[in-house]
Amino acid sequence: MTDKFERPGQHWNIDHLGPLLITENGNRYILCFRDPFSRYLVAEAVGSQNAETTTETFIKRVISVHGVPESITTDCGTAFTSTVFKESMKKLGIHHKMSAPSCIQWNH
Repeated sequence: MTDKFERPGQHWNIDHLGPLLITENGNRYILCFRDPFSRYLVAEAVGSQNAETTTETFIKRVISVHGVPESITTDCGTAFTSTVFKESMKKLGIHHKMSAPSCIQWNH
């Protein structure tokens, strides 16, 4: 069953792409945020998949521009299962759903 969203910014799917070749700035991953309602995509080159970088980038590139969403979906990567990320989402009032490792959320 697919979740139905009513407006842009209500929900975001989040995932890391990589590792890729290291850039001159030391970035090796692309952190992707996709709004399944509008299909709007935000992508940011990052040097690490750690929880701190992931949380800071989500706040800077998504929340500060589009507002706090009701919910997010991520895979079970360590950045998303970390205490730092989970507590940050809890403080912001964001419901955090985790997909099964073999489930691709981008098409929903």
